[in-house]
Amino acid sequence: MRDEAFWDRAVTWAFLAVLAVWMARSWRMLPYDFSDLCYLLSLDSGTAVTQEWVHPLFVPFLAAFRWVLGLFGYTGRMLVPLEVLGIGLSGLTLAGLYFFAAYWSRDKLLSSLAVLVLAFSNGFWQGALRPTPYALTALFFAAALMLLAGPLPRAAKPRHLLAGCAAGVAAGFHAAALSLLVPAAAAAALEKPASWQVRLGLFGRFLAGFAAALAAAYGVFLARYASGPGFFKMSFSDLFYGVEQMPGSSIYTSGSWRVQAADLAWTLSLQGRPFIWLALVFGAACVAAWACRLFKKDEGPSLPPPSASRALMTAAAGSCGLALFFLINNRGNGFVYGSLLPLTLLLAHAGSRAKVLRRLFVAGSAVALALVPFMDAHWGQSSQDPMLVEARFLDAALGPGDILALPGRPAPELFYFKHFNALEVACLSAAAPDSQVRRVEADELERRASAALARGRRVLLARGNKLRRFTVSETGEQKAHQIYWTDETDARIRERRLFSLEGKLKRTLLLDQVLVSPQGWEYLLLERGSAPGHAKDAPRPANALPGGGRGARSPTSTAPRPATGADPDLGPLRHELVALRADAWVLRRFDYLARWIAEAPDDLHACADLVDLMARFLSERHGKPDPGLRERLRRDFLASLGRADAPGAAGLWQEPVSRRLNDQGVALFMAKQPGAARVKLAEALDSDPYNFSALVSLCGLLSSAGKPREALDYCDRAVALSRSFDAAAASLAHSNREEALRAMAAEQRGREKAR
Repeated sequence: MRDEAFWDRAVTWAFLAVLAVWMARSWRMLPYDFSDLCYLLSLDSGTAVTQEWVHPLFVPFLAAFRWVLGLFGYTGRMLVPLEVLGIGLSGLTLAGLYFFAAYWSRDKLLSSLAVLVLAFSNGFWQGALRPTPYALTALFFAAALMLLAGPLPRAAKPRHLLAGCAAGVAAGFHAAALSLLVPAAAAAALEKPASWQVRLGLFGRFLAGFAAALAAAYGVFLARYASGPGFFKMSFSDLFYGVEQMPGSSIYTSGSWRVQAADLAWTLSLQGRPFIWLALVFGAACVAAWACRLFKKDEGPSLPPPSASRALMTAAAGSCGLALFFLINNRGNGFVYGSLLPLTLLLAHAGSRAKVLRRLFVAGSAVALALVPFMDAHWGQSSQDPMLVEARFLDAALGPGDILALPGRPAPELFYFKHFNALEVACLSAAAPDSQVRRVEADELERRASAALARGRRVLLARGNKLRRFTVSETGEQKAHQIYWTDETDARIRERRLFSLEGKLKRTLLLDQVLVSPQGWEYLLLERGSAPGHAKDAPRPANALPGGGRGARSPTSTAPRPATGADPDLGPLRHELVALRADAWVLRRFDYLARWIAEAPDDLHACADLVDLMARFLSERHGKPDPGLRERLRRDFLASLGRADAPGAAGLWQEPVSRRLNDQGVALFMAKQPGAARVKLAEALDSDPYNFSALVSLCGLLSSAGKPREALDYCDRAVALSRSFDAAAASLAHSNREEALRAMAAEQRGREKAR
């Protein structure tokens, strides 16, 4: 007996030692994931991504976590602290699973092996390291399952209530925890001895705890985002497709159970290795052993049948329930591995039933753990994340006030650790109204670059990986090969458009010097040319990084910042936006421009962008045009800079041409001059093909003029563009399109009657 107790303690200490090694190895991988920062970006900016509807408690939890760290003096970014927390919580989950499985199987060796193979599997390990809600969800998911399958029948009522609370918190971190209703029903039905009234009461207690916790989670979520009205006005279809994340990953959109099952099995095989291999091989061995009658009553420790039955059936129901959830919804989700958590109990219990199975399980676990280093190694690559590598390169290449021009929409991860003064060049991708950076045409980029170079700043134009062919997704392959997103996936077309852009810039600028980042992405260093009004710069010294790479700033490449008076005090303007309950996206754009101007208060273009933002917001909020608003804002803003207007800079403060033409077209339409209005609106679209207001106005104008077929083309373009706007814009575009379709149908019926 003493030897058995000593052996059990030795196994436990060995398990804890290996678990400590797992946590230490995980620590060495940090920072682990730089390509999935959407929740951390929401935390920093106050904005929200649509998928937070199924993770309502996660970002509020991050805000509380940041506040706690602030009490200890930490004020930095939350990526590494969140990943450290994920490692700790995942270690706690693994320890809980081990002790729970060891209690039921009465075999600590098998329990430790099952849990350790799970720990080193792809899905669980990545879930512990990624800045996502998976580690938190796994902890509360496992806690709810262990409470449901708990060993104390006399404490069934509080146990089911606590399990419901844990399940509700888990669902607050990930909606997949709704699948816990399945094992909760199974656990209540398997409670013995009990009548059906008692069993229904136990399930009701679970539901009460679950509903209360989930309602509290959504209460916190809605309270946090109550200041963003556009976030709550989206249609059901917009919400559904935003939550789905990966188009066609739900049965509602794919429409094929065969596709759903095949893709779910493929995802599980990737995330579950090597645990899923062990489970499949050992499961087949158990079936063969049962068929060959290898089980004997006197082999292996035994448990009271009712307790063993309840625990095993509850665990099996938990695994099947989560798999069924993902079979129906989002079959490629990162938390698919959660269906493997309950299998640790089943494997450990099955392996303890016969000596031959125990030996087979030990051997299989040893092989699985030995194969871990030879799997698709996801460790040790965090420092080589393409976005992080490029951000570090640009940090060395650009200084305060320098400009980065991107022929596409910049990835938000680019700005996580460092602020870059970026411009989106309108040559490759569609408009992005929710982007924090300014979108410019080639001519405007030419003017802004010339002005920046005249002030001694540096300007880089990103070429990226020109020869790479992308998918249409903003994640995955394209993110790994470009710091900006473009909807033009064909490399040949993308290269032609970049060549056209460079040709326009060469009219006044020199584009001779090419900087190459460590991963081979190209940048053009724009320099002042010999056109009238420009003096050709002296040759620049070679750009050399300390490590021998190219792209670092030369000590003489930037002149000192000119004296411009006091730095701008933009606090009152921001307080005004907050007092008027500005949308979070407006605040994000404002903060981005404020940091730009703090670095380069002599950049009147950036100042004009901020004035334009304020003027548009105030005009929309007051609901009526104010001709003198822009001029008053300009005057007040320049006063905050402590300077007068620069000679020849008055044109910077004027309203953009496309918007001015659109306003004129609307005014002509209201004055019952549809012909002239159509001309002005068409000119507005020629100036900016992505002017949403002009598209909607033309759609309405042509529909009222009895030309629904022409209107439909503009309506379709507006609907496609409205996906980047809020729900109100999408609703307006869809309603105009439906009206045009009804007019076409009425026109068709009229023709049929005439016949």
